[in-house]
Amino acid sequence: MASGVRGALAVLLALPMLSCAGGGGRSPIPDDWSVRYRADARGYRFAFDAPPDRIVEILPDVYGYLGFPGALATNSEDLVFISPTATAEGPIYEGERNSSYLDCGTGTARPRADTDVLRFAVVTRIVPLESGGSEIEVIVDGQARAKQRANNRNSIPCRGTGRLEGQVAALLRSKLAS
Repeated sequence: MASGVRGALAVLLALPMLSCAGGGGRSPIPDDWSVRYRADARGYRFAFDAPPDRIVEILPDVYGYLGFPGALATNSEDLVFISPTATAEGPIYEGERNSSYLDCGTGTARPRADTDVLRFAVVTRIVPLESGGSEIEVIVDGQARAKQRANNRNSIPCRGTGRLEGQVAALLRSKLAS
């Protein structure tokens, strides 16, 4: 995913943007923070007629609407917008199964995303196109750990199912059209 990444994880650092106050984020963004995600994490790609700077301008509102604060990564050669790592011990969205958004495999007869503690981040990479538009790659990547073991250090990798990634793209399209 990230250019120049040789290890198993990419680490992105961010400083909050002033426009991040918009939207309904779950928690405030710390002054500085980092996000780790697997370099081989699968993303979903979407093309837009808008230039990258317009995409970046709208992403804080899109992330905020979905309940995630976000900011531009400051240590990436690529244009990357990221959320701080979120922790979910219950449903990410009320009335919905976490397994609709994250695939962490199956535990004892139920999807681990619905039973385990989840830690995940949302990453959007913005690439300029020769046409003047942009392609975005949205990645939801994280890990699950069983709740019942207090000192459980074994985590299972999780990846996005495409649903949250698709919502990022749909909201971005809607905001670009308005």
